[in-house]
Amino acid sequence: MARDSGKIAVGISVQAEFPCEWSPLASPPDAAVLRATAAHNERLLRVVTILNESFPATGEFDAASNQELARIDQKFNLLIELVGELLVRQSPVPADRQLELSMFGAAWAADTQSIELGSYGWLRLVLHTSYPKLLELPSQVVSVDDAKVSIKFLDLGESVYGYLEKLLFRYHRRSVARHRQS
Repeated sequence: MARDSGKIAVGISVQAEFPCEWSPLASPPDAAVLRATAAHNERLLRVVTILNESFPATGEFDAASNQELARIDQKFNLLIELVGELLVRQSPVPADRQLELSMFGAAWAADTQSIELGSYGWLRLVLHTSYPKLLELPSQVVSVDDAKVSIKFLDLGESVYGYLEKLLFRYHRRSVARHRQS
């Protein structure tokens, strides 16, 4: 089911730097490509969700168990970093770009890349630096001017929308917490 809000910033949106790139397409991706991309994105978002989880430092476990969990967590984080380094060697990560990201689309400052209104493409971005796999978002350009490019996402699949909504909520919540601390 396609979702089309008409705006990119409906609901929660996050403004942050993400390693990302825009790759133009000659025509919109067909239904089979959209399904395959949705499956890839769902797997990637599941991994990113797991990587963003943390266990409680206190509470239901005793001190020895907490220490053991912390030690295992450190080892796991080391493995993730090593895998991330291998992935970066295999395929380089795009440059960081300030991006406004919502469930329905994204926007960024216009640059020298020629992007036409109504054109199609992929917004590819990395959501977790320790796992630098690209989230691939099929999109259509809805606004272009000298200052800003705005895109809306094509059909991402219901589960991808759900994971993206949860991820954006977490980013937003962390941003609010950092703002309150400063």
